[in-house]
Amino acid sequence: MSNLIFQNKLSFTLTLLAAIGLGVFLLPIVLFLWLTMMMFIGLNVLIAKLRGGTLTGNGFKKPKYAFYKGKIEKVIN
Repeated sequence: MSNLIFQNKLSFTLTLLAAIGLGVFLLPIVLFLWLTMMMFIGLNVLIAKLRGGTLTGNGFKKPKYAFYKGKIEKVIN
């Protein structure tokens, strides 16, 4: 421990308490928000896959099919 950073035991103790406080109070909030965001992204992808479409920037886009020469084929455009 350097004497230049911590001039006395009080500043070291306050710094230690601040670090513990940030870890205990802010970390669970950040993790909860991150996990919630990942869950909603995963649900959107799952719903898109179940609907048989692809997830695009405009939302859900279902593939188009056409009857061509006696067969049902997927339209590329």
